[in-house]
Amino acid sequence: MVGTDITVLPAGDRARFSGPAEISRQTLEAMGFNVIFKQTDWATQTNWREKPELWDVFHTAGGGAWAANPLLNSSLAKNKYWNKYQDESGAMTAGMESLARASSADEQLAIVKEMQNVFWQDVPYISFGDSFGVGALRADVQGSQSL
Repeated sequence: MVGTDITVLPAGDRARFSGPAEISRQTLEAMGFNVIFKQTDWATQTNWREKPELWDVFHTAGGGAWAANPLLNSSLAKNKYWNKYQDESGAMTAGMESLARASSADEQLAIVKEMQNVFWQDVPYISFGDSFGVGALRADVQGSQSL
């Protein structure tokens, strides 16, 4: 794989994504890849990521309820959401279909374990961290408003 071209799309106007893109560039170059670093803005990146032939790597953020159940994780569904996962083997799609029909917790667990194996063979995305908003309210503070 040394010398293979890898196109990275950094959204330069979003520090939350441009910093990790730079780390990806450095890491991929250290591994021997030829990194094509196509500097974009957020609007361009969100447009280009709909066309998988234009990129190999981009950085974005997501999360929420999908982390609790693979059936809620649209990034594992073929050609959906932001990563345009292709599921070329069909194994992840088959796992999702089986999981949707599983009738016991033991059956669900066995299917999810197999789906995890498929995930690490295909690597549709790499999660490199979580971020959490922090907020606090007190009812007895004058002038405060409930969210």
